[in-house]
Amino acid sequence: GNLVVLGAQTCTRFARLAGIDAGKTEICRIAVAANDGNFSYTASPAPVLRLKEGRGTLYSNLDLRDAFGYAFCTLPLGDGHITLIPFALGTSYFKQKSYMFVQYLKEVLCTVTAPMIEINQPDIDLTLQKEDNTLYLNLINLRQGRHTLDRVVYDYIPDAADVLITVHGTYRAVSAPLGEAFTYECGPDMTVIRLPRLSIHTVFALECK
Repeated sequence: GNLVVLGAQTCTRFARLAGIDAGKTEICRIAVAANDGNFSYTASPAPVLRLKEGRGTLYSNLDLRDAFGYAFCTLPLGDGHITLIPFALGTSYFKQKSYMFVQYLKEVLCTVTAPMIEINQPDIDLTLQKEDNTLYLNLINLRQGRHTLDRVVYDYIPDAADVLITVHGTYRAVSAPLGEAFTYECGPDMTVIRLPRLSIHTVFALECK
């Protein structure tokens, strides 16, 4: 199986179980970056594991040229793998309430296992709800640039056009409770939904076979 662990101390311990020296712990502030170049800092100096190897980038200053080190790494452990997130992500999110920490975690998890649902545009968020035999997909347009969960007022949110949603699994039918125009194809292994335009929010209901 796959295991994801957070925090410098926890990562160091699990790396030792895998027989690997993952890196050195430092007390500092680091930042994660969004696709548009915006940053979100950890709230205060705290232990961060400077990974010797890995993927992605953490930053030490508000400048993409100032890299701190790798954002995460995945190591073999037993019959599975362990992914190390080298700082206290939960604490950072709780204190900063920055959506970029959520996006960072999603990107890490997508490297650990194949996502059940894929959307062709990075600025669309997704939440799921299962009721009886129906799976509900809530799509939220984030193209305005929501980077803090405290922000509740928006001037203008550009529409997202030509949205493609691929849902892995077997479903019988798809409906749009809010009435948007869309098309879909249900195959034996996946369902593909095409939405010409997403304004702010919409919902799709997928009926399981």
